[in-house]
Amino acid sequence: MFSLRMAIMARWFGWRLLLVGVAWVWSLACSDDVAPSQCTGEGCVSCDEDTPCDEDFYCDSEGRCQEKLCEPGESQCIGGDSVRVCDANGAGFSETTACASGLCTVGRCLCTEEAGCADGERCMAGRCICQSATYCDGTCCGDDEVCGEVDGAPACVPACAGEYCGERNEICCEGDAPVCGPRGECAPSCEGQGELCGDTFEICCPRGDVCVFGECRTPGASCDFFSECDFGEYCDPALGRCMPDDFPDDLVCELEYDFDDFEPDVLWRWEGVEIGERLYANVMMTPMVADVTGDGLPNTVFTAYRPGATASAVLVVLDGQSGETIYTNSTHGLAFGAQIALGDVDGDGRNEIAVTASGRVSMIDDLQSCPDPALDENGCYLWRQSDAVINQGSPLLYDVDGDGAAEVIAALRVLDGATGAVLVGRSGGYVYPTLIDVDGDGQLEILGSGCLWRPNLDAGTMDEVWCNTEQIPTGPDMYSAMGDVVGGERAGLPEFVITGNGNVYVVAAESGELLRQSSLPGGGNGGGPIVADFDGDGSGEFGIAGSGCYTVFDNDCVGSVDEDQPGCTRPEIAPCTRGEDCFEVEACPALAASGGTGDGVLWSVYIQDLSSSRTGSSVFDFQGDGRNEVVYNDECLLMVFDGSTGSPQFRFPNTTRTSSEYPIIVDVNGDSRTNIVVAGNNDQFSRDCRDPINARADRYPECHPEGGGSRPAWCDAGTAGVVALQDPEDRWVRTRSVWNHFAYHIENVGDNGEIVSSPEMPWTTHNTFRANRQGEVPLNAPDVAVTRAVADVRGCPPEITFSVTVENLGRSAVPSGLPVAIYNGAGTRHLQVETIDRVISPGGTAQLVFGYEAQESEFNRSLDFLIVANDDGSGEAPVRDCNPENASALIEDVVCTIVQ
Repeated sequence: MFSLRMAIMARWFGWRLLLVGVAWVWSLACSDDVAPSQCTGEGCVSCDEDTPCDEDFYCDSEGRCQEKLCEPGESQCIGGDSVRVCDANGAGFSETTACASGLCTVGRCLCTEEAGCADGERCMAGRCICQSATYCDGTCCGDDEVCGEVDGAPACVPACAGEYCGERNEICCEGDAPVCGPRGECAPSCEGQGELCGDTFEICCPRGDVCVFGECRTPGASCDFFSECDFGEYCDPALGRCMPDDFPDDLVCELEYDFDDFEPDVLWRWEGVEIGERLYANVMMTPMVADVTGDGLPNTVFTAYRPGATASAVLVVLDGQSGETIYTNSTHGLAFGAQIALGDVDGDGRNEIAVTASGRVSMIDDLQSCPDPALDENGCYLWRQSDAVINQGSPLLYDVDGDGAAEVIAALRVLDGATGAVLVGRSGGYVYPTLIDVDGDGQLEILGSGCLWRPNLDAGTMDEVWCNTEQIPTGPDMYSAMGDVVGGERAGLPEFVITGNGNVYVVAAESGELLRQSSLPGGGNGGGPIVADFDGDGSGEFGIAGSGCYTVFDNDCVGSVDEDQPGCTRPEIAPCTRGEDCFEVEACPALAASGGTGDGVLWSVYIQDLSSSRTGSSVFDFQGDGRNEVVYNDECLLMVFDGSTGSPQFRFPNTTRTSSEYPIIVDVNGDSRTNIVVAGNNDQFSRDCRDPINARADRYPECHPEGGGSRPAWCDAGTAGVVALQDPEDRWVRTRSVWNHFAYHIENVGDNGEIVSSPEMPWTTHNTFRANRQGEVPLNAPDVAVTRAVADVRGCPPEITFSVTVENLGRSAVPSGLPVAIYNGAGTRHLQVETIDRVISPGGTAQLVFGYEAQESEFNRSLDFLIVANDDGSGEAPVRDCNPENASALIEDVVCTIVQ
């Protein structure tokens, strides 16, 4: 009895202990079963949507946090033929469900061919696969269905008649806009038409047009080189067509570069040719460039002389690629300082050479027709004019009356280009004339002797347009240029800039009115003027070399020198900081008090030309930044000046006794690279350069080595011949392979030397004179940008479909064949490469749709993909890109779902 009672009591106390223990455990979770984390110490806080439980707890239906009993979605096999799944809260498992196939492993039911799959599914490797490859919230859609929305919930709906679009393929494109556009909007199909275009991709371009920044553009003529295109166009290398050079003002897309090392090197140097055991090495005229051999490649042509025989110079033709002599003509003594001209004067498609011998203009036949003067009874002369007219002047080649036949102009005489017969003429005139179409009628007038003359070839007369001999010099030794250099009320109208007698005259081209007269700072006669926009303000200025100063005149700077004026920012001439070939430059001594600026003067710097004081110069925008540089050679140095400030950018030893010559800017060898070509001579080196070199260590530092070491040979002997310079890194803006006569402007001559009929006048287009044609900036680049990248998993398994839009936001076309690489999200594993098989024009777009076959290990997982354009999978970019940071896009949380 005792033992039974004790047992009962023990059992009762045990249950009490158990219950007390349970109550004790509950008390730790707060008296109303809220989790410890929800207990404030003053009571228990219930959980709700705004106050969730800790990670390992869930909020039950009564608002209390309970510890999870399983992981949400976790499945377990029961008995090998059934499965149960943990609910969404982790509160427990569902009721056990028998597998239709009777097979369960690793927490999921396996299917068989006979059982286990829903309608529309089939069993593959124990898994149910949707035959339409489209699941919608776990439901397999039919072949003619897609996953859409019904009442805001995912549901299988009838397929879209067009394409799906949007960031999640949630938009059905139908009707007039049945395709998915580049930025995820529905758009016209453009089938049978041109490219999709418009700011919102709402229009189709006509067939053959291309879309450039939302506008349909019609390509121009076929081209291989920029100079085959008109001004306002560029040659698109990918399209092979001329395209409008019209981009948004704020669009800057160029590769990073640094012009601080403006240090050209020598492409080739010609140092003379021996003829009859005599060396002809000195050159004192402007070399000319064109193809005179007929092989399609440019040649450099000039006259060379030997000391003591200046009246018997010889003609020399060089191979432009090597600088080697390929032709000489010494059959008649040529004037050693006279200029020459190149062009097709007889219409045979080949270029002849106009020279002066004994003051007479003569024409040397093209080298194809007469390759060896020694074997020709006429010495390869096509014709020789009998009257002495210009001595050391310059013959020019123009089509004066616009009839398609070229004439030769010598002072105020007009000769038939094919025969040399005098068509019309009068005595006097400038031996360095300028021709102009002042009234736009397609026929040219000649400036000379303080007057403007209109040749009437039919009547054989030289008709006066205007004369102002009281104010404008009439002597022969005057130089001139034309352009719009006054602006203001005269904007768009041409002026002549005339130099001589130590003055510069600005004359209204249409009337002869003297608009302004200034003395040349530093004195001297004054050489051939150049016209260009030197300071980048959109208006024309002009530059002139005198005896002691080189000066850029700016009409915006007329007035006080103590302050800037609109369009005139007076520079501080700074020391050179552009590499070892720099030199110190000083303000023109005549304007030293005002820092090298003055009334009507933008800047003026010291030079040395005491011998002739009438050397010329040329101008070019090497960097393509809208501000032109001055290229000039005085008695001892070739120099490049910053056009806006006069600060030096480059110096190169090149000596000359000086006449009227100047350096030229040209593609000397046809390799699409810009060169500086300049002539030199040293027969008066002792007179002109020896003492200045020895006295000016600041100007000629290499001739004064530290420690008394050896110095370059040129410091004691000068230089002679012709030299071609290049930028070793090919950063200069491109130009063309022709510079054909002394009064050069771009429109007068074609790329192949043809003399243009009724040419455009320079002030109506680029407003330059003695400048060569500006090509596209070689540093302009595409901007390859991935602007849209979406993944479509409706076809997975097996494939995830990617839709990628690549836009070109740059200033240069993207060539066909641009690779697009796919990586894992971290970018550490390359998956595949696709290719865009068409050109993407500036502002254009290209769409790429491709599939990626997901691996079984990637099913039911959240995947990230990195899409990188301009990447062939090696990490290298085959197309130069000004902004590679926007060439990629990350697609996150891509899930290829396999229904268990």
